[in-house]
Amino acid sequence: ESGTKARIERISDEDSELLQFFTEKGIDVGVIVKVTKGQPYSGLTVVSLSTSQESLNLGKVATDAIWVTQL
Repeated sequence: ESGTKARIERISDEDSELLQFFTEKGIDVGVIVKVTKGQPYSGLTVVSLSTSQESLNLGKVATDAIWVTQL
């Protein structure tokens, strides 16, 4: 699956520990990401950052805190 490209538009600041995790991983407003579904039944979303070679497996709590615009 090729995934969907999107730009991060907003990140919730409700959870300071989650916000710190995002900062450490380079997830920030304006960053372009590629989003793909994780393994079936895992409940995870795979997010690849345009600024890094790293792919992150994010759960629902994390993905619900990020707003994106599809490119």
